[in-house]
Amino acid sequence: MDDDHMKGFQLRSALRSLRRAWLLAGGLVASLFAAPLAVAQAPDVQAEIAKQGESPAEPEPAAAPEAPPEVAAAIKQLEGDQYAARQAAQRTLIAIGAPALEPTAQAAAKGGLETSTRAAHILWAWADSADQTLAIPALEKLATLAQRPVEAAEAQRRLADLREAAAIAAIKELGGFVEMDRTFAMMGAYGTPLQITLNKDWKGGAEGLKHIALIRNATTLSVHGAPLGDEALPELEKLANVKRMEFFGQKFTPELVDKSREKLPATLIDIRKGGARLGIRGLDAQEIVADSPAAKAGLIIGDKITAFEGKPIATFEELTAAISDRMPGDTVTIKFTRAGEERETKVTFDRWGDKAGAGRALPDAPPSEQGLFGPVPRITPLQRVPFDDRPTPTSPSDPLPK
Repeated sequence: MDDDHMKGFQLRSALRSLRRAWLLAGGLVASLFAAPLAVAQAPDVQAEIAKQGESPAEPEPAAAPEAPPEVAAAIKQLEGDQYAARQAAQRTLIAIGAPALEPTAQAAAKGGLETSTRAAHILWAWADSADQTLAIPALEKLATLAQRPVEAAEAQRRLADLREAAAIAAIKELGGFVEMDRTFAMMGAYGTPLQITLNKDWKGGAEGLKHIALIRNATTLSVHGAPLGDEALPELEKLANVKRMEFFGQKFTPELVDKSREKLPATLIDIRKGGARLGIRGLDAQEIVADSPAAKAGLIIGDKITAFEGKPIATFEELTAAISDRMPGDTVTIKFTRAGEERETKVTFDRWGDKAGAGRALPDAPPSEQGLFGPVPRITPLQRVPFDDRPTPTSPSDPLPK
């Protein structure tokens, strides 16, 4: 045998030896993982410990059910020698779906580099599936992969998106309203701030309030004459993500509400026990709710209220405080200025929660729509904000939407 052939033979022998050593090391590592499980599953060992008067070890969590043979074979093949075989195993597991979820998740968490990478790819393929019964569990598995923090964070974000969409759908199904929060939108809040309104049609009770905690951009919760009592306060106290709460016409015990305030120090809680509604936004009527008492009394956008039942009013807070003790059906006299001219009108309050949605009074309304003092606000549809109406990054440096 010449020198060249001898060198080639020696090189091939060395490579084969290295590969056997690698496989042996892999088997040794696997055995180290398997040994504690085997001991935990051996009843004779546990019995012997008990006989010797020692406290038995804490029972191990129940072992995952044994994978179907085709799944186990495909998982094993993810680390195979041939690229084509590894690819075929990956496609096979994707096609099998749910029965392969647990073994694939274990491979992603504990397998070697090749196995764990391919297993993670399989989980992402399921996460992108239209089948939510498979997509959500796959995302939950990905979210726990400590050795893959970037992928785990993305899975957690997507899970939050899915849960938020489901929460919004549940609130609407239970009779609530979800719309853009114009107050916080005008403050330049990031994303689409949302206002959740619960009125007399709310069918979710206190239990249904849990859905609000899953809506990350929920900034205002308006409880207007909803069939909720003191039993709802513990659930409301869990909504630290909400920046403003309105309790209009609710029969909450004042002392219990004070305790809730202490638990929500960053949340503004506005209580109007009478439940009377005027229907304007801002002291100078920045908006007027369509068909509201303010609209029926002839108020239009830009009218500035100056007195309430003869008492001077300097801020919107003073106005809402004056209204808070009034009851639906009460009639009061309001003074306001329009284009520098002082005027006066009578307003009969209706009840918060009887109607939902807001419309703007339009100064350019035609004469046929003019009221006593100007245009009568046109009724506009209640604005619905779709869950996916969010900004998307335009470059890799842009932050992801929250």
